[in-house]
Amino acid sequence: MTIILIQMTSVNFENTLWLSDKYRNLNNTTVQTEFANGDLLLHFRDYRFNDTTSLYGDIYRFNLFRGLLRLSSGNWTLSVGDNDVVFGRGLSLFLSTDQKALLESYLRGVRFQMGSFSVYGGFRRKFIYYRGDDYPQYIAGLDVEREIGGFNGTFYMDTLQHRGLIGSIYMQNSIDGLSLYFEGAYRYGYDMETFSSNFGYGLFFSMAYYLNNLSLNIEMKDYYRLYQGFNLPAPANEYELLSSNGRYERGISFSIEGRNFRASTAQDVDRSFDKLLEYYSFTGYSMGIVSWKVSAYRLWWRGNMDDYTGFLEIKYSPSWGIILYGEYRNRKGEHQPMASFDFINDGFNLSIGGRYYSSHEKWDYFITGRYDNLNNLYLEVSYGAFSGDIVCSSGICRYEPPFRGLKVSMGYMWNK
Repeated sequence: MTIILIQMTSVNFENTLWLSDKYRNLNNTTVQTEFANGDLLLHFRDYRFNDTTSLYGDIYRFNLFRGLLRLSSGNWTLSVGDNDVVFGRGLSLFLSTDQKALLESYLRGVRFQMGSFSVYGGFRRKFIYYRGDDYPQYIAGLDVEREIGGFNGTFYMDTLQHRGLIGSIYMQNSIDGLSLYFEGAYRYGYDMETFSSNFGYGLFFSMAYYLNNLSLNIEMKDYYRLYQGFNLPAPANEYELLSSNGRYERGISFSIEGRNFRASTAQDVDRSFDKLLEYYSFTGYSMGIVSWKVSAYRLWWRGNMDDYTGFLEIKYSPSWGIILYGEYRNRKGEHQPMASFDFINDGFNLSIGGRYYSSHEKWDYFITGRYDNLNNLYLEVSYGAFSGDIVCSSGICRYEPPFRGLKVSMGYMWNK
């Protein structure tokens, strides 16, 4: 007989508060407690904005946004609530979070794991920058993940009984400094993007080779009608951008890194081999009490982005530290220089900076103070104005709307 002991061993509390004088307000409160046989996560949210459109997301009055209860015993784990469910590099299944892209996706249901085997089922929830995806999907499946490979199969259906299947398999191995990874996926059935039945597939390959202080990495992808809302294929470029949202793209990227430098390049094309994305970057750096880092990149994406960016960072770090940062960005012909200053001492960080937009003749600015005892407590307070920008991560690009006001975040962890 298994005995579940509800004896609290730790509590982790986090809170994020935005108070805007014009655009939007947010309060996120997360409490996670661990006990002898599992843990409980509760995430509360209140999100408001002064606008009649949905540009800034969905109004979410104070309520339980996410909850998850996990119970474990021996080699099994039962999770009930809003689960993170990810397989491989996301070709067939990716329901998780990405803070940079403000992607929040979960499986509201049940997941049971025993060793390397798991089964799952429930309702997909997805928010991108606080805007909910109101196209309902139910998914269920199973996966097996081992060190050398794994398999996932997922059944999906909407409320109109439109159905589909997607499966993927991955293999990986490392031999004498050489690491290889391959994942292939196949989908058949209803296509949530075209509102018709068809098939799709995805192929992803990466190779990394390490020799002394030098490393070389190659990634390749071929995605055709693969994305369905509950998956998010690997972008296969350093900028972390899916040029067609995993629908009609092929791409290859190369990167090389040495003791004091890193360089990379990537290119995506569509099914007709017309260019979708072009990316080049170089970074050089030094170490020591006085160190520097210089970087530049060029990004072109289907006419949506056309960036030339370079920056220089200088650090002076004895027992305390100073960071000077300067950046120049040319975005579609607009000059956007930025500068910032940081002072760091004994867990405290003070940061001041701003960016200028030539076409609008206006400034973004911020001042931030942060204290982190590197153990169980942090507190960050910032005030400033942000004009809005495009941010990309994990295959997602989003426009982050403007903000002007106060942001406060804190976290505290208690251990018995």
